Amino acid sequence: MRTLIAVVLAFAALPLVPVPADAVGTMAEWNDVASRLVRCNIQYPRDPRARDIPAGGVVVVVKFDVGADGYVGPISAVRSSGIAVFDEAALVAVKLSSPLPPPPVPDNRTVSVQVPIRFMPPPVPFLASPIPRSPCRLRFRR
Repeated sequence: MRTLIAVVLAFAALPLVPVPADAVGTMAEWNDVASRLVRCNIQYPRDPRARDIPAGGVVVVVKFDVGADGYVGPISAVRSSGIAVFDEAALVAVKLSSPLPPPPVPDNRTVSVQVPIRFMPPPVPFLASPIPRSPCRLRFRR
């Protein structure tokens, strides 16, 4: 337990790693950065219904629009995991990621994005210890 707390505290002390705006020159690079930012904000649900998932995990595919300013528009689950708490956690991860880097498209168009999000069973007995937030500290800064 002490080791887990030490690891969580070590990650919490890490500085935010900014993603410079010029790091996303092509659409493929932008998709990669946007997907990583969304995945960094995934929080495993603490709901008791989340403890009995298959060993391979569950996948939620979310779809959202990103405007020219990087702000996320309407968000929806294109493919549900079948478990509502995971679907909601995936939508929250997208909301927490806004704003994203502006997409590299001409004429300030809106870009539609689909990101698959996989939830794996927790590595420790469920609710035996706090489930730490993702150690990823990636954030977009303008």
